[in-house]
Amino acid sequence: MSGCAPVNSATQPAVWEDPASPTLAEMSVNCVVEEERWEVRVLASAWSGGGMLTVARSAERVEQHPIPSSIAAADGSWDCLGADLQIVADWRDAASGSSTGWRCADEEELSFHLTLDDASGGAVADCSVFGDDPTVFDAFEELEACEEPSETRVDAVEDCL
Repeated sequence: MSGCAPVNSATQPAVWEDPASPTLAEMSVNCVVEEERWEVRVLASAWSGGGMLTVARSAERVEQHPIPSSIAAADGSWDCLGADLQIVADWRDAASGSSTGWRCADEEELSFHLTLDDASGGAVADCSVFGDDPTVFDAFEELEACEEPSETRVDAVEDCL
């Protein structure tokens, strides 16, 4: 006889606990000249709802790119996010999340605003600004105000991806 096994009524279902609010443990934004792409990597301290990278040289030219989770710990203790953005010849052809008009030669003049959402994806849990002039983001009321990082920016996030 085949069929479903009976449910053991003595076993209590697991209780869902809200995951810890993630913080930016490590992050790197690097231009890979040989491959003509930007590489964004983030290690979060807990499950996240993804992130958003905003890149600007001035208030007149800004790009935003979602940074999705690529792999995470089953117990919610960390989350790796990443995106590769191909460099396009004409900045008007840039597409959010896949390509950028910023060239590697622009890197020293760029500013970056990185947000990390909570696990529900409904609220910003942590953020950081860095680069040439992070005050450029003050002109955008919709962006979360955040501090410059202390030790979180690294050349490469080794434990992710």
